[in-house]
Amino acid sequence: MDIRIEFGLREWQPDLTFEYDSLERLAELGSDYDAHHGVYPPGEAKLWESKELMRKRVEKVINQYLGFQKVIITGHGMAFRTLLGELAEIPHASISEYTKVNT
Repeated sequence: MDIRIEFGLREWQPDLTFEYDSLERLAELGSDYDAHHGVYPPGEAKLWESKELMRKRVEKVINQYLGFQKVIITGHGMAFRTLLGELAEIPHASISEYTKVNT
């Protein structure tokens, strides 16, 4: 079995400028993301990665493997919830099936 590390499957980016410098700031950005349900308010710029940007980033990686019969992907729950449409936390070490077809 081949193993690859795909940077695009990383966790949510709280600050797209990579300038946050404290746990307090990280918590503020996370709270703002949660308050807006991961969606940028109309006409408003945010530092954090939106749910849509994260979904597109993860799907871009997954699309590279559409020619494979089966692929096992591991990663962070927040990123995978964007694909699975789950609102609640995905339990640690759980297995979720996701099927994507080549269109």
